[in-house]
Amino acid sequence: MIALVFAWLYIRVLVKHSPHAMTRSDVKYFLLWIALGEILGGRIFYILAYWHVYIEYPSQILMLANGGMSPLGSTLGVVVAFVLFSYWRKISILVAGEVVCCAAPIYLFFRRIADYMSGALYGRMASAVLWVMEAVVPFVLLTVLWRRPEIRARNSRAPGILSGVFLAGYGIIRNLGEGVRQPDQALGFLMGG
Repeated sequence: MIALVFAWLYIRVLVKHSPHAMTRSDVKYFLLWIALGEILGGRIFYILAYWHVYIEYPSQILMLANGGMSPLGSTLGVVVAFVLFSYWRKISILVAGEVVCCAAPIYLFFRRIADYMSGALYGRMASAVLWVMEAVVPFVLLTVLWRRPEIRARNSRAPGILSGVFLAGYGIIRNLGEGVRQPDQALGFLMGG
């Protein structure tokens, strides 16, 4: 949740500048929607992934104190919440996506720290560097691009540059990280690892 708060605070700073993707009122509601998306998406995806356990012990579905949040499910939940929020508030997904993608590395950075602290992610020696790069490199790059007036002006007319940079960069770094990460105990190496 700390990750969401810091990302939300950064979004509050970004929306003060052109292109004005969201109003201050929109930003107030945004954190609630994204938090719910993260929690519900993470829990639902975890339950679906380990359905064989929950089918035998359905009461465990509500036992949140025992853990069980899927990072992928949380990410998908955030995306669904963002799309629904944009539709509800009548905000262009592409324009708001520029701001959200600039703040996403902050969220990823704190989420990775939490993953390491909880033992959810551990890896070989090289993986720690890649997990940090997953957040730091896109954040620095997007911040530099955001500060360029010509990029912001172009985004007002044809949004998508910053979102594209984030998604491509994150995809590349994430794939590199998966190559050195310790596999999940329940799954092991899936493809040639």
